[in-house]
Amino acid sequence: MFTTTIIASAIVLTLLGTDVRAQPAPASSRVSAANQSGTRPSGLRCSGTTCAYYFSRVRTASIKTRLEGTEWTTQAVAQLICVGVPNKIIAAACLMSFSYLYDKARTHLIDAYDQRGCLVLRVRLSFRKAITFSSVPPADDNCR
Repeated sequence: MFTTTIIASAIVLTLLGTDVRAQPAPASSRVSAANQSGTRPSGLRCSGTTCAYYFSRVRTASIKTRLEGTEWTTQAVAQLICVGVPNKIIAAACLMSFSYLYDKARTHLIDAYDQRGCLVLRVRLSFRKAITFSSVPPADDNCR
């Protein structure tokens, strides 16, 4: 578990050293996203020493639906959740620590699906719980 903390800390420091908060989208998609929801779409959010990736409601439901057709193996869940993160640094951290976090990721995925909300992956600079999963309801400002 100490190795996971070191890896997560290095990833957060790398993310904080680069401007991943504002990964620009094409102008047309920025305009349409703003017009549709009035707020920013789901995705990567960084603040302080924490970065969080919010899977959209559609993506959360898609992951859950696809896993229902499998045996919910650790490999299948990791592939559907971690590989789907567009930021490759966070995706790599997710994959490296997934065997430790499988049960928590699965619980939060099911919870997010049941409430029609979003799955969240957080990476923070910390000696405990450096990588965590959670779920947020559809009313959350970051859940789109």
